[in-house]
Amino acid sequence: MAKDAHKIVDYHWRVAYGEKLQDDIRRLQEENEYLKKLLWNSQNSWLEKQRAAQLVKEEATEMAVETQMEEGCGPPEAKSFQVMDKHQIALVELIQGRMESIGVLMTCSMHSYIEEELAKRFNLFKLCNYSSLSAFAQAHADSVRALVCNTEVGVDANTIDSFPKLEIVATYSVGFDNIDIKKCREKGIPVTNTPNVLTDCVADLAIALALALLCRISHIHRSLSYGLRKYSDFQFTTKLSGKAVGIVGLGRIGSGIAKRALGFGCPVSYHSRSEKPETGYKYYHNILDLAANSEILVVACALTEETRHIVNRQVIDALGPKGIVINIGRGPHIDEPELVSALIEGRLAGAGLDVFENEPDVPQQLLGLENVVLTPHVGSDTVETCMAMADLVIANLEACFLGKPLLTPVI
Repeated sequence: MAKDAHKIVDYHWRVAYGEKLQDDIRRLQEENEYLKKLLWNSQNSWLEKQRAAQLVKEEATEMAVETQMEEGCGPPEAKSFQVMDKHQIALVELIQGRMESIGVLMTCSMHSYIEEELAKRFNLFKLCNYSSLSAFAQAHADSVRALVCNTEVGVDANTIDSFPKLEIVATYSVGFDNIDIKKCREKGIPVTNTPNVLTDCVADLAIALALALLCRISHIHRSLSYGLRKYSDFQFTTKLSGKAVGIVGLGRIGSGIAKRALGFGCPVSYHSRSEKPETGYKYYHNILDLAANSEILVVACALTEETRHIVNRQVIDALGPKGIVINIGRGPHIDEPELVSALIEGRLAGAGLDVFENEPDVPQQLLGLENVVLTPHVGSDTVETCMAMADLVIANLEACFLGKPLLTPVI
């Protein structure tokens, strides 16, 4: 790979020292198929091969057209090479399979796949290997050009200010509420996230939580483990089919949940920042009306100051003693003490929660209730989604360092 990558470097030198551009363009077009085959036969993943092949094609053709001879350039042996900028160098490094000189800091341990893939391409640092941020920054402040974070450990203003050469913050998540967006905007640092790729898995989990809660699957499983066997030992469950589903936030995930709910014959309504008449679902201008007309309330909106504790006592009481709430958004969407009280007092039938207000802590009172199903923020934790999210993080980093448009920019 390195030998073939140097052919591209040689190409830039030839252009700079005056060989005919038209001949180079024609030759590049002929060699393009060879380069793509070279990449295709490498050890990189299918997504990487596709991406790298396209980058080779775009960059080579673009530079053949735009690069002009530098006045006063001598022959190659003169060694006066000032031709390739940092993006062109990064392209060659990408073809070689790595961007070894670029420092990337992970704010905490993550899925093994993203750690391994980042380490293959970049100079990867992991903050968990150091005693503190200040200790790491003291040793490596000038080496870090990218931060990779997630919902567990975000990026605050102090972290951003610790790295003077920082070029991008990429979060291994859809949510970015734990990143100081204002500070990033002030310093002109782009932020990316990983939307779309986890929509299906999170929507699946929302339906799974509703089914587990209504069918009392967790409780019945525990009862079997304790020795109960006869039908008379168990309370009746209830069905999901036909239940009125109200969705708070009809974005990508909310729409995915609505689609699945329709498959169970559930009438769907929603509340969001704006009405989406093209969906055909009933729209409520406020969440209280939505809750009052729903049997299952699913929270799937982004966390903002406006949506913090959007599910409060009034909303819970509007949902009523036969209603259930599902939260696959963010923990602070629900006023947790009010939720616990409603579940204990019978003012709410049940709750299925994948997120909590003070993660990773789960209220002890919730753990002892039979009318809850709890999962520890695992909505996107499938093998397929973790790999797709990692690929998207890497694609955004590569795009940043190659001077290409970011795939999923937040700012």
